[in-house]
This record gives sequence, structure tokens and C-alpha cells, in this order.
Amino acid sequence: MNWVLAVLVIIIIIMGVGVSLCTSKSSPTIQTPVEVSPSITVKAIPSPSISTPSMTGNTSPVSSRPLTGTITSGESPQGGVGELILHNNDSSLDAVAALLPEGQDTPMVSVYIRHGEKYTFDSVDNGLYDLYLVFGSNWDPGKKQFTANTRYLRYSDVLNFRVASSTNPQNIFFRFSIYEFWIFSTMENVDQITPNEFPKIE
Repeated sequence: MNWVLAVLVIIIIIMGVGVSLCTSKSSPTIQTPVEVSPSITVKAIPSPSISTPSMTGNTSPVSSRPLTGTITSGESPQGGVGELILHNNDSSLDAVAALLPEGQDTPMVSVYIRHGEKYTFDSVDNGLYDLYLVFGSNWDPGKKQFTANTRYLRYSDVLNFRVASSTNPQNIFFRFSIYEFWIFSTMENVDQITPNEFPKIE
């Protein structure tokens, strides 16, 4: 009986040592890697400097060349059916055409026409009209005049705008005046005039 007890004691001692060995064994430490971002350096970027060109006393103003059809004085005709077509065939000079009721000195309308281009006065009412032309370059919008190479002209003939229609129901027609001119600074059949004779454009 004693030997059985002794064997049990030995077995208990052996088991106790095994448990202590198991519990004292430490598992390796697992470290979670930590990502370290490099520090960001913010540099202030200076705004680009914009220099405004300064106007000096020697700077000359840029001349303004109006588009064809720009009204320089008066108002476009209204209410009529007549037409006046002007082709500016000059090789280098622009023109201003002024249309006036006969006998008056103030244009009903004046229009800028660039060289090589055309303009049509439409809706011209019945009546007699004078046509004045001035050719030139370097248009001054403030003074409303050319400052170089000027040539002032007036058509010799009066333009007669009229409307005709039939009263015969068997022969119905309606006619109105259409004038078409090819103009240039050295053309014939016109009167050359002085600047003072040209109607005032205001």
C-alpha cells in the first residue's frame, strides 16, 4: 500500500513540474508595424507679379477703325422702300457716305464703309437726295473725320427715290428706286469739294 502511495506522489510531482514549465514559457512578442509618414513641408509660393504697362508721354493713341455700316451721324432711314447700294472699290482708303435731303446741310444719315466692302442704305423714303463722300485714312472717332489722305466729293446728280404702281388690274406692278454705285477716291462724274463744303457730321 505504501508503494502505491509513493508512486502517486512521484506522479503528482512530475506533473507539477510539467505544468510550471508550460506556463513559464513565454510566447514571442508580436509588434504591429507602425507606418511613419515623413513630415510635409509647406512652402509659400509668391504670387506672380503682374506689371501694368505705364503710359508715357510719347505713346500715341491707337486709332479706331469702325466696321462697315457704323453710323457716324443721323439715323437709318425708316418707312421707305428705296435702296442705295455703295461698293467702296478704293484700293486703300475707307469712306464715309452722307445722304441728305436735297437743299439741306445736315445728313439724314452718314455711314462708314471700309475699302473693299459695300453697304446698302435701305428703307429710303420718296424724295430727292444729295450724296456726299469723303475718303481717307486714320479715322478720328472723337472728331469724326479722317486725319490723312482725305478727298471730299459730291455726286453731280441728285438721286430721285420714287415709287410707281399700276392702276390697271390686268397689268399689276410695283416699282421703286434702286441706285447702285462703285465708288473710289479718284472716280469721275463727281464734284470735288473742300472740307468746308462737306456736311457737318455730328
